Amino acid sequence: MGMVVNRLKDILGPDIVGGPDSFGGRRLEDWSGIPAGSPIGIIRPRSTKQVSQALAVCHGHKQPIAVQGGLTGLAGAACPRDGEILLSLERMNKIVELDEVSAP
Repeated sequence: MGMVVNRLKDILGPDIVGGPDSFGGRRLEDWSGIPAGSPIGIIRPRSTKQVSQALAVCHGHKQPIAVQGGLTGLAGAACPRDGEILLSLERMNKIVELDEVSAP
């Protein structure tokens, strides 16, 4: 599965990080029509802290990622290439705080 996926599991836990066997019937590509490659794992964080931890590990291992939100894009940015790790934002679906000072 890969050293970086195992390291991510050690730090974040198997409920946050999974290998290709945990993709199930997951759609891997956005609406661009660009075909997805074969990612080596998936990160499904619940907090910005977990995103930060995951990105630090990936950066340290020079591991490329593909960030996935709603998969509605048309540019192909959410389509993983072979060997990338998916960073799915599907669990980050709550408003935690509003910044009324910076909002227009």
